[in-house]
Amino acid sequence: MKRIIYLGIAILVVVLVWSAGWFYLAGEIRKSIVLMADADGIAAPALSCGTLDISGYPFHFNADCEKASLLSGDILVTIPGLRVSAQVYQPTHLLASALGPITIADDFTGSKSEISWDSLQASLRLEGWRIGRLSIVADNLAWTDVLFGQPIASAPKAEFHLLDIPEQYDPERGTAALALYTQADNIVAPGLTITDGNASIQAEPVRPARRRSALG
Repeated sequence: MKRIIYLGIAILVVVLVWSAGWFYLAGEIRKSIVLMADADGIAAPALSCGTLDISGYPFHFNADCEKASLLSGDILVTIPGLRVSAQVYQPTHLLASALGPITIADDFTGSKSEISWDSLQASLRLEGWRIGRLSIVADNLAWTDVLFGQPIASAPKAEFHLLDIPEQYDPERGTAALALYTQADNIVAPGLTITDGNASIQAEPVRPARRRSALG
């Protein structure tokens, strides 16, 4: 009988400690996202959320940012909904999805366009401070000029990938390199008189990333 009681107490302690740790980390994630809104939008992009919710207890962290806006220089991007998720056991592997359409407004040129899709998924895997792999895949992309109401380009499927090149990683210098791969099929771009185009780009290395020291 005592063993059962002790086991129950041990399980309760583990649950309480785990719960406290999850809610603490959820609070830190929320703080980090909220702080992004304080960026100046020039040296670093400023991200703000109309509503922000952190969920996923007990084994996931889901950050849901609704009515998101991203300001970088003269460009303002508004996104109806954005979700970034990670498992507690794999915090360096992030999954993201977004609701469309997004609106892109350029205050300098006065242009305004809209990008819509049926599905947009992204995945980011980190290797320490390096990007191991970044992938973005979208279905039924459509880019439209909002001011003139004219289509700019569309594609039924497009993908973008950045891949780490392990053999170019230099731990002593703190540098790494990335390979780029992107592809879009059956592109339609009326302004360029393209009706059934295919585009594929492969390049390496992308500009090497350099690890920042604690002193910057």
